[in-house]
Amino acid sequence: MHFEYQWGRTLARIEDVMAVFGLQCREANAIIESKYEQEFIAHRSWPLYASYIEDLTLRSANKWVDKYSEERAVMWDMTNLPVYAFSDTDL
Repeated sequence: MHFEYQWGRTLARIEDVMAVFGLQCREANAIIESKYEQEFIAHRSWPLYASYIEDLTLRSANKWVDKYSEERAVMWDMTNLPVYAFSDTDL
């Protein structure tokens, strides 16, 4: 129920959640808020960055060693960021 509501697939409104599962508004909101709280706590428990030793261990696969040897590659996750495309000639 929570993922359907969170990602807006079929239960995009709280009214839909209430109708499908027979919940009161307060109950539906309590479930959704508790799931968001669990996600937030889990997210905050993950380290923001890997240490240098962790990074070396995680990229021990041959493709990373062959490509970057001893350099430390930094990759930016641009998922869901509204940025300009480099192919846009007007910019």
